[in-house]
Amino acid sequence: MRRVDDDGERAADSAVIAEFSDDEDSVLLLDPAAVTGLAVDDAVPVGEGGMLGRPDMQEQDDYDDSTQQCLLVVASGERYGIPLGDVLEVIDDVRCSAVPGAPAEVEGLALIREEPLLVLRLAGLLGLEGQGGDRVVVVARGTQRYGLRVDDVSDIA
Repeated sequence: MRRVDDDGERAADSAVIAEFSDDEDSVLLLDPAAVTGLAVDDAVPVGEGGMLGRPDMQEQDDYDDSTQQCLLVVASGERYGIPLGDVLEVIDDVRCSAVPGAPAEVEGLALIREEPLLVLRLAGLLGLEGQGGDRVVVVARGTQRYGLRVDDVSDIA
């Protein structure tokens, strides 16, 4: 695994923090803290207000090169890895209710086991085209919990 630096491949503020190969395919490792940061407005105080609140963002220099398992997902034809420790579950056929006035990357709210879950389009968060498939990856980061709509879940690596 190698860290993705600001060498023209990815922007420094990108949610992608590393790249690795799985069966000769390139996989981009997502930083769940950064994805959560993309999902909420910077004006929302940490842990207060809004649907998620804003988590503390860890510095990119704090990235640990140690081996970790990732759930491999596909969004807009690219493969991404979500650290397995942040994944609660994968759910098929999640229906969402629209959230009036929400940004385009917010698909809506779903009711999962009688608990509301904010569902976001991973492609939209990353600035990519695509609406996402039928699967939602439920991610927990600290006290934050949200769903990421992806095209497919392919493997654990």
